[in-house]
Formats: sequence, structure tokens, C-alpha cells
Amino acid sequence: MRGASVDGKVAGGVDGLANPWRAATRLCADVCVRAAGHEVHGPEVRVQSSDTGTRRDPWRGADTADAYAAFCARHGRYTDTSAWLVDALVDALTDEGRGAGGHGPPRILDWGAGTGVTTVAWCRALARDPVAAGAALGATAAGAEVVALEPSPAMAQRHPAARALRLHGVRVRLQRALAPPLGAGFDAVSGNSMWWILPHPAAALTRLQPWLAPGCRLAWTTPRLYMGEAPSTEELSLSLALADVQRRFARPHAATPTAAPALGDAPAGPLDPVAPLVAAGWQVEARLRRERSCSPAEWLAHTWLPPVQPPWLAALDPATRALALSDASDRVSSVAPHAQGWEITVARWPGAGR
Repeated sequence: MRGASVDGKVAGGVDGLANPWRAATRLCADVCVRAAGHEVHGPEVRVQSSDTGTRRDPWRGADTADAYAAFCARHGRYTDTSAWLVDALVDALTDEGRGAGGHGPPRILDWGAGTGVTTVAWCRALARDPVAAGAALGATAAGAEVVALEPSPAMAQRHPAARALRLHGVRVRLQRALAPPLGAGFDAVSGNSMWWILPHPAAALTRLQPWLAPGCRLAWTTPRLYMGEAPSTEELSLSLALADVQRRFARPHAATPTAAPALGDAPAGPLDPVAPLVAAGWQVEARLRRERSCSPAEWLAHTWLPPVQPPWLAALDPATRALALSDASDRVSSVAPHAQGWEITVARWPGAGR
């Protein structure tokens, strides 16, 4: 049962908040807001990013890029969502006959490529790698090109396209900005966990449109939790465990859990992955629901990523933060894995490109 207490056994308070489950919901919302590239200041939520970039502050630093790359190597969050994106776009392009001889080799733009998880998923699919689903475009892999657009220097440095011209036999190129070397005529655009970090997603889409082929498909991912879906009992239990760690390790001035509003009460409301697409003139074709199993260890590792960390955790010195992580790992180990819901939004650009 989602968003409910367990057997009604709610008593006492957490650091002055009357209901510990309500406190956990607030902590869940706080993590969601920070993961979306915002900072929480009481009732105010401030975006920290650029219009065309995907990971400015706080995603730009070298330490953050290292932590993000390590997280991707150990956990399947972005590997799974990348596979879903590629599947959805391959299906859409295949249905239209693109890349099957009638249109020529496909050009793919991995928008907000980060350290390359989705770029690699594209290359595997285009090269008929059995790991990737929907390898129907493999027939044109010899001429296909995947362009990774990543404005963060630290992220781009860790992208495999910074060191190789081909991945799985597919041509790859790393690009820092929307500029003439990018080339035009993209058949597909993938955006993995990036669109909501843009302060003006519709404006960014508008700037992207001259580089697209008519009928280009775009797909991007959004966690259902960020869209206002109630946290599961397991997610609430994980947040309660984190609150206990906070009570033990937080410095006195940060001892009270951040009173972030529930995500649905945030100034901008729940994330709507459709609104910016419609505003920019795209035709939404599909809203696909996907679920994956998220372990407590993965949930904790994601919470520990620098941009997602609550302020009390970020304020700890490295040694104390390591002790807090060890304590948190022990506390969450008994929580069962939970189903993590995602939406894959697929849209078509009907206009002309460059």
C-alpha cells in the first residue's frame, strides 16, 4: 500500500515533527527536490542550472562526476532507464521505417549524456549487441552516429567518447554545446534523467529544434516519485532510517530535518514531463510506465550523491560522513527492495530541421 503507515503503528515524533511517517515523507520530498537540481530554502525552491546544460551547479564538479560515475558502475538505475529509452525510440523509428533503408543511417543525440551510460546503450543497440533490446536498427549500424551532448567538463572527461571515436563499432562524438559542428538531421534524441534540471525545458527544446530531422523522436525519463506519486512504505522506512542517522550525526544547528514541502506542494508542483513538450510544439505519442527493483543499498548510494545529499549530511566532514554512511547502511539493510516507477515520455517533432 503506497503512502500509508504500517498497521497504524505511528507514535511519537521525529525531531519535533509530530508524525514520524509525515517526517519521512518530507525527507523523501527533500531528496526528490534536490535530485531534480533544486535547493530547498524553506518554502522557496531555486533552480541551479543553465538553459542548455544539464548538470551545472551542483552537478559540475569533479568530485560529483567521480561519484556519479561510480554510482553508475555499481547500480542499475541509469542502465535500466537507458535501455528503456533506447527501446522506446528504436520502436518508434522502426515503425516509421527510419534507418531501415528508406531514410539512411540514423543520427542519435544523447542530450545530457553525463558519463555515457545512455550513449553506450545506443551503441550496443545499433551494433546488435544482445545486451540491448530492440536492435532492429542494427542493419544500419555501419553508418550510424551517436552524438553525446554534455556541457559539464567534468562529466564529459569521464565519457567514453572522450577517448574513442567508436563504441561497439558505432561512430560516437562528444559535443559540449549546440553549435555548428554538431551537425543537423538528428532522427532521435534521448534524455535520461535530465530534463527537469533545465530551468526552462520548453525553451531548451525550442533551441534544439533546428538540429532535428522532420519526424524526429524524443524520449526522456522521469521518476514517478518526482511526479507526485506517493512514496511506498519501503521508501518511507528508508527515509525514517536516514532521519535516525541525522539525529545521531548532524551538527546541532542542522539537527532538525529539513521541513521541505511535500513534492506536490512545492511551488512548481509535481514534475510534468508532457507540458514542456507540448509548449515547444512536439506531439506526444506515448507515456510508458516502467518499474524496476531498487535495493536499499542503491537508494542510499543515490541519496549520498553530492547534489542529492540533504544539507545536514553535506555539512559533515568526510570522516564523519563515512561513519554516517556506515550507520545508515546498517539501518537500511533490513528494508525490502521497493518498486521504483518511471515514465518514458515519447514525442515526435513534426517541423522541419536546418
